[in-house]
Amino acid sequence: MNKNTNDIYTFYVCWGISIGLSLGISTGVAFGMYIQNIGVGIGCGVAIGGGLGTSIGTILGIYKSKK
Repeated sequence: MNKNTNDIYTFYVCWGISIGLSLGISTGVAFGMYIQNIGVGIGCGVAIGGGLGTSIGTILGIYKSKK
């Protein structure tokens, strides 16, 4: 990978993580209110959202940097 494709890849991974975490926190708060334990809800939301965001960002980054 040259510098340009590496930057594109890094951008998408970071973008995926940030989107995943923000969605994870917001759904985690809602889930936490539903189960009446916001700490557990946020923990689950961040774990799931962060994992999904990282995966999506990595896939997008690889796909976009190949072009």
